[in-house]
Amino acid sequence: RGKKGSVIMIAIGCDHGGYKLKQEIKKYLEESDMPNYAILVHAMKSDSKYLGFSRLAELSYEHEMSSKEGNIAYVQEHFNELMEEANRIITILQQYLEG
Repeated sequence: RGKKGSVIMIAIGCDHGGYKLKQEIKKYLEESDMPNYAILVHAMKSDSKYLGFSRLAELSYEHEMSSKEGNIAYVQEHFNELMEEANRIITILQQYLEG
């Protein structure tokens, strides 16, 4: 898929400030469902890396690896940092898509 397809893929979560995507990630964390959590952060990592959002890709990678290892403590401790960066990127993507 091309760059535009990746932007659209990430932008699916941009409605209402990425509310749906963030809620799904948070739900999996609250349920300690690390396999599904890992799937979502893996997708975020891949698309972020492809589009050059290296900080979000790096954070997503750390969450992906930690969740695959069952390290819920790391995921919980660093969850807000991941969401803050995701919010920053969502704002950038919303501006791009509106422009």
